[in-house]
Amino acid sequence: MERQTRYLTSERLQSVALEYDWPGQFMIEDDADGLYLRLPDCSLYFEEDSDGDVQLSFVGEGLPDPVDIRQVLSALEIRDAQSQAYLPATHYASIAKVEGEVHELCRLALTHLRPTLQGDFSWASKLS
Repeated sequence: MERQTRYLTSERLQSVALEYDWPGQFMIEDDADGLYLRLPDCSLYFEEDSDGDVQLSFVGEGLPDPVDIRQVLSALEIRDAQSQAYLPATHYASIAKVEGEVHELCRLALTHLRPTLQGDFSWASKLS
């Protein structure tokens, strides 16, 4: 049976996102399956699965489809050991797990992919 509770809410994403220095103003937009964090030149799509794991994809002009952050990091040959600072020690869906994963995804994007957040999708040609 699939879990009905969705821990990734627009309010929760907004709260976490406000803790970071984004390259421009953002707005949160709800979608049937997830949430967009829209920046002037790029959109990030956050989606929660039934285990409370959160995925992040990039959406923007010049990209054929949403591209998962792991694909982007791989195309750019960026190796970053996932920080454990925000991740709770649980495999079960929870508010803490979702917030921790959103923090980690925001950190990865802002640390390694700031040009992407500003509309530079030059890495797209490196995708396999």
